[in-house]
Amino acid sequence: MRAMPTYSRYSRWPLFLLLASMLAATGAGCNGSSSGDDDATSVVPGDDDTSATPGDDDATGDDDATGDDDTTEPPQPTPPPNMLDAGNWYVPTRDRIVEFAEMNGGGGGDGLPVAVVAWEDTSIFGSIAEAMFRYQLFNLLFQIEPGLMEDLVPASAGEDYDAPATVTNLTEDYGSVAIADLQSDILLDYEVLYYQAETLGCSSGEDQGGPRGRAEGDCIPMEQLVTTDSYKDFVAKFIYLYEGLKAHPDVGPDYTAPMIARLLGGYAEGVVETMARAAFDEEQSMPLETITLTSPNVGVVGTVSATYRRGIRTIPEMEDLFNYLRRAGFDLWVVTTAAQPLVAAVANTLDANYLVPSERVIGIELEVGRGANPKLTTVLKVGEPITYGPGKVDAINQKIGRSPMFVVGATAADYEMLTTFATQALQVVVNHNQPCPISQLYALVATDNPYRGEYILQGVDENTGLFRPAQESISLGESSPTALPTDTNCP
Repeated sequence: MRAMPTYSRYSRWPLFLLLASMLAATGAGCNGSSSGDDDATSVVPGDDDTSATPGDDDATGDDDATGDDDTTEPPQPTPPPNMLDAGNWYVPTRDRIVEFAEMNGGGGGDGLPVAVVAWEDTSIFGSIAEAMFRYQLFNLLFQIEPGLMEDLVPASAGEDYDAPATVTNLTEDYGSVAIADLQSDILLDYEVLYYQAETLGCSSGEDQGGPRGRAEGDCIPMEQLVTTDSYKDFVAKFIYLYEGLKAHPDVGPDYTAPMIARLLGGYAEGVVETMARAAFDEEQSMPLETITLTSPNVGVVGTVSATYRRGIRTIPEMEDLFNYLRRAGFDLWVVTTAAQPLVAAVANTLDANYLVPSERVIGIELEVGRGANPKLTTVLKVGEPITYGPGKVDAINQKIGRSPMFVVGATAADYEMLTTFATQALQVVVNHNQPCPISQLYALVATDNPYRGEYILQGVDENTGLFRPAQESISLGESSPTALPTDTNCP
């Protein structure tokens, strides 16, 4: 674990923010949230005149013969509000954020201090990348010919997309299934579906040919396709492959994140953004639960049961935090493990009140084709890091060019981002009861550790997808919180 450096202090409040809050105040008090924060540290500098209006110290005073105790006194300007609602924040975590932002927000010699926030299970509950992957699967939304799909569905895998593909089987938890056998079944299913579905390669009025000789105008409606073995097998086995590779200790999300990002190839970026919003809205309407799909007993592999977590929730406290940090004078960025257009599509809409411009979203990028209507390709953009683990650090250095002072993260994808930068002064860890290495950061807070105070925790109830006013979190399907670990070392 690196040594925690000291950090420079910026002005407490930029002057324009101070004046704006004074002008906006009309006698209402400071934020009267349930946290009990009286915002005593936010008083207006120099405003220690608690008497009536200036100049009210003449000979007559207020105790005139009429007995009028100056009831017509105009309202006084109120101090700037802390502007971060209590919500379901753990009170010490919220108070530390406010204290830190008031002391460090605003301009400096190198510009505004940088704040970086992860997206998945941090800004929102859930994953837009996985939601989009399933949305494409269930609706057969691909612009990839069968011959090209073979390059996107692996027969073996490595620890990341650039590593040698030495892993040939899934783990015992996934039946030790050969990855090449899953690839074979998935590609055969896709080829059959490609020439049957209008969303894929079947087009009324054009002879598509194919393995089953689809004739002119012989496309099959989606409501019929979803009942076929090819559809059921394709969906279940592709999810099974994805979840199995993600859970594999020698593969993991560093490999699967770009794998599903490449499936967006063939679509214009604007179409991807429209699909992303549809997938996001759909998963917001779903219960937060674990789903299991069982494939028919067909193909080389036969039956598999694919289990995944579904559902997305926006987090009101994080929406508020985004806007608070901007008002406090931070240069705010989002770093996601998803394809950049997916998060850009939902982070800057009124439906999700994060209001992050597309150029402030850093994620996986694909090369874009040429022509009048350029479309995304299936090729990862040359020179762009995969935004997972160390790749997030590389992307921050490359895209922002300055180290962040404030970082919020939650999963193993964020560990390096939370622990690397020399200028970091405060790190907020959203607790999802994660294993090592993230659990090390929980332990820093739970024990008498020299780093305590620079890492702060926020608890979540995964059954609701919302914050809870505690450091401890309740895992999906559980009814009570999990105690924080005390071991700062991974086994």
